[in-house]
Amino acid sequence: MEANIGYLRRHVMVPPPILQSWDGANDAALAQAPTLWTRPHYKKGLPIAELFETDRKALRALPTKPFHPVRYLRVQTDGYGKFRLDAHHWYSSGPEWARQELVVAIGAFTGVPYTPDGTPITRHDRQYGETRTDTIDPRTTLHRLSRSPGAFRNSPLRGNLPEPLVTTLDTYARQDLKGCLQALADVTERYGFDLAIQALENAVQHHQIAYPDILVRAARMAEWPYPEAQTVDLKTYNVLIPSREMEVSP
Repeated sequence: MEANIGYLRRHVMVPPPILQSWDGANDAALAQAPTLWTRPHYKKGLPIAELFETDRKALRALPTKPFHPVRYLRVQTDGYGKFRLDAHHWYSSGPEWARQELVVAIGAFTGVPYTPDGTPITRHDRQYGETRTDTIDPRTTLHRLSRSPGAFRNSPLRGNLPEPLVTTLDTYARQDLKGCLQALADVTERYGFDLAIQALENAVQHHQIAYPDILVRAARMAEWPYPEAQTVDLKTYNVLIPSREMEVSP
């Protein structure tokens, strides 16, 4: 195993790549596998792919249930619902979980806090390094914002919404803004954050920002998406239009 990792470091990661995500790095390395597998083994002289097939026949079957490679840790949240991992990195859970003990599943790349009944609250990309970081999922604050719409102007949610939408929401009266935020929170729970933003944008564009209007738009987008536009040939109707030759002169 160590020899194979060393080979990848020397041949795939030189010069050192700039990684946007671990999944992207793994996909890029996997794309080079067909080329690497055709090379002969340094000692046996056979292609790596052929030797791998021999080894795979001797492998034991995988477990019927997938293994979850994480460790579980109990953490204490602060007054804002944040918890700390690895001494320097803070993550959000939700304002309603402030000053409580939560269980967090910590993986190599993610951290997932759970409610006391075992429901995932959110999913964070895990941070590394010696510098303090604050990772916030604005979706966890939606319901709190809907109850206190005045906090919207200082909320991290603003940075996750399109700028034109934020500009329009800032002009709304408190009650209208409260309805929009409540709809955004409820639609996010049902259909996801991205679709909730699309539904709210659509409602704002058509000046139909009542709570039921936004929910209906979201349901229609999720369940009955717009059909693709089709080109209509209007030449078929030309037979219904009399030509100049057919016109009767007075």
